[in-house]
Amino acid sequence: MTVLRILLPNYADFESALEEEARLFEEAHPGVAVELTTVSIHELHQAAIAGGGLREGRYDLALLVSDWLAEGVATASLEDMNPWLRRRPIPEWPEGWASSLVAPLFFGDHLSALPWHDGPECLVYRSDLFADPASRIAYASQFGRELAPPTTWEDFEQIARFFTNPAKSIYGTVFAAFPDGHNTMYDFALQTWSRGGELLDAAGRPCITTPEATQALDYYRRIVRDPEGGNPGSHEIVDSHSGDLVV
Repeated sequence: MTVLRILLPNYADFESALEEEARLFEEAHPGVAVELTTVSIHELHQAAIAGGGLREGRYDLALLVSDWLAEGVATASLEDMNPWLRRRPIPEWPEGWASSLVAPLFFGDHLSALPWHDGPECLVYRSDLFADPASRIAYASQFGRELAPPTTWEDFEQIARFFTNPAKSIYGTVFAAFPDGHNTMYDFALQTWSRGGELLDAAGRPCITTPEATQALDYYRRIVRDPEGGNPGSHEIVDSHSGDLVV
């Protein structure tokens, strides 16, 4: 019996999806058993990359944060996937895949990994709160306009403050601001881009001193700490757990 050992973060959605995929894989390959090991996000980096779990063969596969791919390549933890794709091509790879998924995986000609899921920034909101008649009347009375999902950051902040009601454990928004910083960086990038700014200059060098970047950082730093607009525990929340909260 061949055992395929896979390391993944302890996020319920990831676990349930991969458990089903592992079951189907085992059915299609009777001589293979899939062994799943779940750990926290910090333990994942240590076990897979820093501690040599992939490089030394204690794990065969791992669901990694794309931020770690460069380190994985530099430490010889990530095998070049190109020879495997030549043996078993993936349909429409890479032309049929979004460039934002494909480009970060290449280091020169070295294909460090394959995407398992993407993480697009999108606005998720509770439609029941926006449709609530009492809320709609109260919002129109207070602000003189119809309650609707925000289309600007000013609207976003105003609506977040409107819905926040700590007595009922309802908060207008939540930020994944855990001090490891990876979500904070994503939010900063989104804030900058949505203001028309860029994080790189014309030569491809990091540049975060533009007016747009300054405005983005000022806004984000203020709103993420605002107890009247968001969950006061945001500094303890990672992205994979933020969706589990009632906001």
